[in-house]
Amino acid sequence: MAVTQNYGTGRRKTSAARVFLRPGNGAITIN
Repeated sequence: MAVTQNYGTGRRKTSAARVFLRPGNGAITIN
């Protein structure tokens, strides 16, 4: 089952932030 997922990556110097957006979830996971 494939789920449409929006993936965004933000980098600043040596740090990185990844954000996953899933429709129908309403929750934003950042790790």
